[in-house]
Amino acid sequence: MNTSVRARYASRGFSFVELLVTIIIAGIAFAALVPMFIGAQKAVAGDQLRNSALQLAQDKLEKVRSLDYDLITAANLQSSTFANSQFGTSVQWASGGGSGRNFTVSYQVDLLPAGSQAGAESYKQVTITAVWVAPPSPPKPVQLSTMVSKQYAGPQIIRFDVGPDSILGEGSGSTIFTSGPVVLDAYIAPDDILSMNQAAIESNRGYVLFTITSLNGGQVASGKVTTPLSGAPAHYQFTWDNLAPPRAEDGIYVLQAVAVAGFGSRAQGMPVSIALRQATNAPDAPTNLDALPGDSHVYLRWTAASAADVAMYEIWRSTDGVTFNKVGTVQKADPTNPNDKVPTSFEDKGVSNGVNYYYKVRAVDDEAPLALSSPFTAVKETMPYVATDTDAPSVPSSLSALALAGMPTVRLSWAPSDDTGSPPSGLAGYIIERRPNGSSLWTTLQSMYQAVSYDDTSAGWSKIWWYRVQAVDRAANASAFADAGPVTTAVMPARTITVTNNSNMQTYVWVQNAVSLAWYNQAGTWSTTRPGSGVWVKKNGNGQEVWTNLPPGIDNVSFLSSQTWAPANIVKTQVVDVSGGSGTATYP
Repeated sequence: MNTSVRARYASRGFSFVELLVTIIIAGIAFAALVPMFIGAQKAVAGDQLRNSALQLAQDKLEKVRSLDYDLITAANLQSSTFANSQFGTSVQWASGGGSGRNFTVSYQVDLLPAGSQAGAESYKQVTITAVWVAPPSPPKPVQLSTMVSKQYAGPQIIRFDVGPDSILGEGSGSTIFTSGPVVLDAYIAPDDILSMNQAAIESNRGYVLFTITSLNGGQVASGKVTTPLSGAPAHYQFTWDNLAPPRAEDGIYVLQAVAVAGFGSRAQGMPVSIALRQATNAPDAPTNLDALPGDSHVYLRWTAASAADVAMYEIWRSTDGVTFNKVGTVQKADPTNPNDKVPTSFEDKGVSNGVNYYYKVRAVDDEAPLALSSPFTAVKETMPYVATDTDAPSVPSSLSALALAGMPTVRLSWAPSDDTGSPPSGLAGYIIERRPNGSSLWTTLQSMYQAVSYDDTSAGWSKIWWYRVQAVDRAANASAFADAGPVTTAVMPARTITVTNNSNMQTYVWVQNAVSLAWYNQAGTWSTTRPGSGVWVKKNGNGQEVWTNLPPGIDNVSFLSSQTWAPANIVKTQVVDVSGGSGTATYP
């Protein structure tokens, strides 16, 4: 019986006393763990706040980088009203979608090299310390530093105008100046007027340096203006007389202005610039017109006009030497390619043997709304006939077509042909033609070409071409063609322009190539038509917009205050040269 009773107790588990002892021990253990849990929670909260402090310090550094160099002082950064209340020592900051916490921020600004006097330094080192306000304790500070260069610490030009309106026109979708003189107006920021020392003697004043530089050459004009317009202390003006002898040639010019502070600082501001096309002159006349008669046709050739903006040549014909009619034109194979050349030859098939014909040729520039024409060449007389030389020249041999590395160009070369006529009339030149891969349509690049090598600068990037060359004698007998191809041109080196808006205003941006006048979107797709709206770039340096896949060259980056293009809304245009690599543009 006793045995069965012990068995029943054993199957029941802990006795009451044993259970009570277990509960007491568990309670003691839990009490010991509570501080550990609380400590772990505090550690997690501290890590989160330290990350928030780090993000806060980074935010303040980015805002410092967007400031005018002269405004970066400890006193300004500690002020709660400075720069639209973006700084100050007491900040409420929320990170990760949580509620805001109070942080204390301190700022230290050191001049470098160490020991530099104010205004004589090269850099400022800004150190920002951010720490949360307890609890939890103890607060752990985060410290970050940045270096700010003095390179463009001087007065800033906030508006740059080219005029007057009476000399400006729209050509090929872009503003051009069609007359002169050209007036440049630069407006410096109101906060920078004091740094110009305008009341000092002239040698101690600040100034705006204006320069005009040809895209194809050196500087053509410059002026250092120390005195603003009367009653307008922020407005500096310079006049370039582009029509004065020696008259400036047509072409692309970079117009630039930069403000420099007065004596004691002499800090330079950020340059502003724009590349514009001048179209004030008619092209010069082509020369050396030659007429080669054949059987019911005439080959014409001439020496090109020297003007850079020739778009086409017009061929005029007469049967009496008095009344002329235009019978044809020759123009670029690719009008959108600024490197293309206009052929300097023409074959007139609308003639009859035994009739005297008179020819003259003139050049026309590429500003379609203006269509300025050169004077005519001297008149050339000729008569088509059936020549005694009926033998064609030999076929050009050893024709090669080589794509030039890093260029949108194919170089052709061949061995010279022989005129085998009896008697020979003499070799007149070569006809050069090309067709795209997969097409049977040939385009004439040159007729009566004199040399035995030719650079096809209009070939373009990543294109596949076939070429052929034919010899023609002065009796208009033509050889068979020599062929070469296919040849693939070089892949375009893609350029990038990164745009930043460091101002506190909304800004919209357009990008246009200054030479081809093509407008580009951010993917690098171009159009001859200006985009209807600009690309929004966030203010205060809070975001960058990037234009990719741009061709090498000179681009105008235009900053506007409105999403709709209007000259009055242009706040800055900056020339960015991406010929040798990618570039950047900033506002202001």
